[in-house]
Amino acid sequence: MAAHTATKKDTVATHTNTQDVNVAANRATQGDRLADDKATQNDKVATQTASQDMTLAANRTTQGDRVAVHTATQSATLVAHTATQTNTEAAAHTATKTTQWRHTHFRKATHLRHTQLHKAVQ
Repeated sequence: MAAHTATKKDTVATHTNTQDVNVAANRATQGDRLADDKATQNDKVATQTASQDMTLAANRTTQGDRVAVHTATQSATLVAHTATQTNTEAAAHTATKTTQWRHTHFRKATHLRHTQLHKAVQ
């Protein structure tokens, strides 16, 4: 009976040790898996963040280019508009002055002829 009891105790102790070893191994494996999962998630987050940063930078560059082109176009349009206005105003001013000069010259010439005609009649 004593031998049977000792054998049972050894069997229980061996079984308990085996379970303890298995639990420790399972916990270590789970810990490794958890660490791997966290590292993988961190890598994914880092990759996604870098991708978003690059997309944001590209969008800002594109918007900057569009603003620059729009500004340049507006500036060119303004310059062309100003040049057109200046040329039109200068041409109209010159035409008006020329017409006024011709009218004044014609009036003076007519007045001179009229005066000479009166002197000749007297």
